[in-house]
Amino acid sequence: MHPQEIPCPCCKCILALLTYAFLVACSSIYLYIYLSIHLSIYRSIYLSIHPPVYLCMYVSIYIAIHPCTYVCMYVCIHLYMYLSIHMSIYLSTYLCVYLGELLSLCLRQLS
Repeated sequence: MHPQEIPCPCCKCILALLTYAFLVACSSIYLYIYLSIHLSIYRSIYLSIHPPVYLCMYVSIYIAIHPCTYVCMYVCIHLYMYLSIHMSIYLSTYLCVYLGELLSLCLRQLS
């Protein structure tokens, strides 16, 4: 049934809201699966190196619900991957920057 065939404006509004809710649910499920797959990859690489950092990342990813949060986590995880390449040179500086980003993200989610 096309929206043009629905005579009641209220019904059109309800249909639009249901469609939006369906799309949001599908995208959330997709993001959850996507993050879970990437998390398992990162876990296998980094768990033996930085278990506390991995645990914080794990908790933060599962708190991530909204797309903007997903983008923040995506950037943080890739930032961590980039930083881990150069960590042998500037270990303390990069680790502080990464942990600061991760902490600020966690605090934003909790507030």
